[in-house]
Amino acid sequence: MRGFMKCVVYLLAVWMVAGLSSCCLFGLDYQFDYENESSPVTKEMDMTCYEFVRSRSNLDLVLMYEAINRAEMQEFYETDNMTYFLLDDEEFASWLTTKKYASVASVPKSVLQTMLKGYTLPGLYHSADLTTTPIDVLTCNGVLSVRLRLYPNPPTSSQDLNAMQAGYVNSDGTVNYSKCHTTNLRPRNGIAHLLHTRFLAL
Repeated sequence: MRGFMKCVVYLLAVWMVAGLSSCCLFGLDYQFDYENESSPVTKEMDMTCYEFVRSRSNLDLVLMYEAINRAEMQEFYETDNMTYFLLDDEEFASWLTTKKYASVASVPKSVLQTMLKGYTLPGLYHSADLTTTPIDVLTCNGVLSVRLRLYPNPPTSSQDLNAMQAGYVNSDGTVNYSKCHTTNLRPRNGIAHLLHTRFLAL
C-alpha cells in the first residue's frame, strides 16, 4: 500500500512539472493585465486615438480629453501614422500645478497645443521596434526631441519586462527618462503609450 501511494505521489509530481513547463514547450508567453502591461504585445482598438481618450474621459484621461478639446486638436488625434504619449490625470494635474494653472480651462489654447504636440511623434514607434540603444525623434511641436529606448537592465519583475522608456532630450544631451506604463495601444490611426510620469526638461 505504501509503495502504491509513493507511485501516485510521484506521478502527480511529474504531471505538475509537465504542466508548469507547458508554456515553454508550446512557445506561449506570459501575459499581464492591462494596467501593468508594457510588452511588445499589440492591443488593437477599433477606434481612433481621440475616440480612445474620449472613452476614458470619465476614468483616468479626464484632463487629457479636456485639453484636446480646449486646444481644438480633435482632428490632430485622428491623424494617421502618429505616436501619441497620453498623460493620466495625476500627471496632467502635476503639469498644471508646475505651470501655475488652476485648470485646463485657464491654459491658453496655444500653450496647450504646444504642450500636446510635444507629447506626439510623427511616425509609428512600437516597443518591439526599439532596443536598449536609444534613438532621438523630433516631436510635432518642432522644438523638443524625445529619446526612446528599452529598459537596459535585466528584468527583476514582470513589470520590467520589455519596458519602454522615453524622455525629452535636454540641451546638454541628458535625458530624464519616464517609463511608459501601458505601451503599444493600437488605435486605427497610430500607436499610443500611457504615461504615469510626464516628460521633464531642464
